[in-house]
Parts: sequence; structure tokens; C-alpha cells
Amino acid sequence: MTLDENWREQADAQETLRPLKLYTESLVGFLSAATLPAAFAGLSGLMAANFPAAVPVIAVSCGGAGDLVCGAAADALLLGEAERLLGRPATALKSSEAPAAAELGERRDLAVFAQAGEQVILSVRNGLEVEVFDEWVKILAPAVAQRLAAEQLKRLAYRDGLTGVFNRRAWQEMLAREAELASRYATPLSVIMLDIDWFKRINDGFGHQCGDNVLAGVAGVLGECCRKSDLVFRLGGDEFALLLPHTGIQAARTLAERICRCIGGREYGPGLKVSASIGVSEYQTGYEPCQIMRSADQGLYRAKAGGGNRVEIMKGVQ
Repeated sequence: MTLDENWREQADAQETLRPLKLYTESLVGFLSAATLPAAFAGLSGLMAANFPAAVPVIAVSCGGAGDLVCGAAADALLLGEAERLLGRPATALKSSEAPAAAELGERRDLAVFAQAGEQVILSVRNGLEVEVFDEWVKILAPAVAQRLAAEQLKRLAYRDGLTGVFNRRAWQEMLAREAELASRYATPLSVIMLDIDWFKRINDGFGHQCGDNVLAGVAGVLGECCRKSDLVFRLGGDEFALLLPHTGIQAARTLAERICRCIGGREYGPGLKVSASIGVSEYQTGYEPCQIMRSADQGLYRAKAGGGNRVEIMKGVQ
């Protein structure tokens, strides 16, 4: 074998191994990413870095990630692909691993996952690296199904079965995470604690089914009053909590007063109205997560002592 033939054989071997290496990297990165959006953004970034001319875009519609579109292209192009592939707007996540494409070209759509209303679609420029992307989808499909199934189990583990809002387990983890972020970046963080006034009388007088309806109804009011960035939790019994990232005490107070009015303005059965006692607190530098919860709790108990159906603001733990 001549030197030139040997070099060509080694080059051919490297070219054969290159897709295999990419498949491995994409699977490992996708399965190990901390969040589902990060997993899809990383996957689209890896594809774009290795095949920039194909301008890969991944469109996702599922409960764990919501509606997403990921790729190395301008936001307007990504949002246009979301409308085309999903039929509705989506959150655009731009991949940073490759230069942003100026145009998408004629597209070829590959179904990675489709089941029970959830779908993941890989879109690439037509005619480029057809065999590589076909094989990539075959390898990715089981990994995506595995990750989505795991996300579904995780969602169930972090949700309250009666109301559908987050549960105490989720509260403990998310409060610790948001407090750490507020401390690191010096951003505001507020907490609302809420109890339904005289809830035991409702259970005793109208029955537990009626009590369950009240709990579900109050959870619905909280969801309607909150912004997308706010998080609602049922901690147990008739106790609810709200976690408000990037929210100072005055904005939290305004929201709490609105919640108080909305809860009192609804009927939860024929002629049945309820009210709530609410405590509000803001994260302070040096607080432990339990301290901001304790501070808001103290406000809640002060509201109850004052007769209920009111909001109390706490500054610091007393």
C-alpha cells in the first residue's frame, strides 16, 4: 500500500467514525442535560456546529418543556418554523454553538417523536446530509422517548393530585433554588403564604367533597391571578404558597391583595363563599430558605389573628 493510499484509507475511516462520534455525543448530552429545554437546545447546537449548512431546527411540543423551537437562526426564522411545524407560537431558544443562519431554505421534516399529543420534529435543509440525519433520528427517537417518559414521571411526583399545582416536595426544592439565585445575582424574591379561613367548618358542615371542590377552586383562582413566572404550591390541607421570582415586596403585596379579593369574590358551591388569610415576605441577604417561609408564615398567622380575609406584610423574621 502506498503512502497516499494509506492516508486515504485513514481519512475514509475517520469520516466513517465522525457520525458515530456525533451520535454518541448527542445521546450523552441529551440524556444528561439538567432540563428538557437545555437538552433540546444542546442537541440542536451540536447539529448546527457540525452541519451548519443544513440549519437544523428542532420543534418541541410537550408538557415537560412546553412549546419550544431550537436552532442556530434568527428569532424570526425560528418562530416562523414553530408556526409551520407546530401550528402555533413557541419559545425560541437560539443555539450558540454555530453562527446564526440568515435563511432556512427549502426544508425536510423528520419526526423524532409523536405520541399522545406530544411531538418532536427535526427540520433540516432539504438534500443535505440526508443519510446522516435519517440515521440520527433513528438513534435519537428511543432516547427522546425515554427522556420524555422520565419527565412525565417527574411532573407527577411534583404535582398535587387534587389541585394540579406543585406539591410540598416541589416547594422545598424550588424555594431553595430560587433563594440561591436571588442571593447570587442580587435579584428580588418574594413569598406568599395563604390559608383558607375556617376551612374545617366547611369540611364538617358540607362534607369533604365540598372541601375538595373549594381547594381546587382556590387553586384555580391562584393560577388565574399569577403571572407565568410565578409558581403555585399546595403544601397540605388548606395551605398554599406562591413563589415570586424577580418580585419585590410591593409588587408581591399588590398580587396578594388581588388574590384575596378574587378568592372572596367567587362562589365554590351554591351560596358558598370563602376568604383567605395571607402573609407576604421578601428574601433578605443572608436568609436561609426556611427563614423567608417562616417570615411569610408569621404574616399569615397575624392575618388570621386579625380576623382573616386580609394581607399582612412581614419584613424580617420575628
